Amino acid sequence: MKLKYLEAIPDRASGDLTLKGTRIRVELVLIRLTEVGESFEELHEMWPHVSIKKLKGAVKEAIEFVGMLNYKNLNHLSETYEELRT
Repeated sequence: MKLKYLEAIPDRASGDLTLKGTRIRVELVLIRLTEVGESFEELHEMWPHVSIKKLKGAVKEAIEFVGMLNYKNLNHLSETYEELRT
């Protein structure tokens, strides 16, 4: 999966997934949106160098990325389960 809004660079933010071209961890963006209850507009005010479009794109990519990982992990578990049954 090619990421347009996210990147993980070993020398930046300990290699965590960040918004491309920044040190802003996508995890922080998700926490501020979900647990703190901030809006995309409020995040943009906090980080004016990051557009609302980029923030929304990064969140969408993060959700898709995590979904892909979960799907792959579930497939692996399913295969492992089948091996255990035989």
